[in-house]
Amino acid sequence: MIRIQLFCFLFRIRLSQDGKKQLHTLLKEWKNNCKKAEIRDMVRAVEVMPQGLKGFVQNNVENGDVIRIYDLLCRFTPVPGKYVARNLTHNLHMEKAAELPDLSTTGYLEKQALWGDVHFGKSSIAYSGCEIMAVYNALKALGEKTDYSVFCHLISKFEKKGATLGGEFGVSPRAIYRSLLKQGYETVFCTCEGEEELLSLQEKYPVYIVTVYNSKTDITEQIHTVCICKDKNQFVVHNASHAYGRTYSSLPEAIDNITGMSPKPMSIIGIKHR
Repeated sequence: MIRIQLFCFLFRIRLSQDGKKQLHTLLKEWKNNCKKAEIRDMVRAVEVMPQGLKGFVQNNVENGDVIRIYDLLCRFTPVPGKYVARNLTHNLHMEKAAELPDLSTTGYLEKQALWGDVHFGKSSIAYSGCEIMAVYNALKALGEKTDYSVFCHLISKFEKKGATLGGEFGVSPRAIYRSLLKQGYETVFCTCEGEEELLSLQEKYPVYIVTVYNSKTDITEQIHTVCICKDKNQFVVHNASHAYGRTYSSLPEAIDNITGMSPKPMSIIGIKHR
């Protein structure tokens, strides 16, 4: 409850007066719902969240504002140092113990839910590691050396710089963008969501890291980040929530099929070699 209230408070800073009033009314309704049902834990509180509040952020808050909040959180809620070293040791041991899930025959990381034994921050890759999986898949698509050891050190890298709320909210999209720039790639960061803008973008880059709201109408379905690769004018989504291995004729179509719940783009990073 506290985390959602924190986000709602931050969003109010940049809302119009009407938006602030609407959000205040929805938060008050949610609070009353919890009070009537004597709910104090987050899991049950979500069950009585007003429908208007579930879709408020996606439809009333600018993507750029959400990204800035993510960046703020990654600066002030990093992964504690003791977790970074401990997680790296544990994760590397997983390979030696042969306890990893089956890897994709293509070498890309897929099916995030299977990666619960690989630690990230205070949680796991299965819970909040989609951004790191997306970066790994993007590096593979760009021809970089990739293996499980590389993945483990990539986790540590973003634990040290980029993780939000100790890793429980994944990695800030801007942190990914800054990391790729530092590695020497030509990249673009945008928060566009219109079809014309996306069609223009798809002509310029072969690899994309895309963060979406899983649902336009329900924030409780959370956020997901994937890598989308372009190959001979076909687009493939790696680590999608469903429909593994399908190809799409355009970037907008690929984004529309990341989840089965009408996703909405939050940020897109286009990547290529200089």
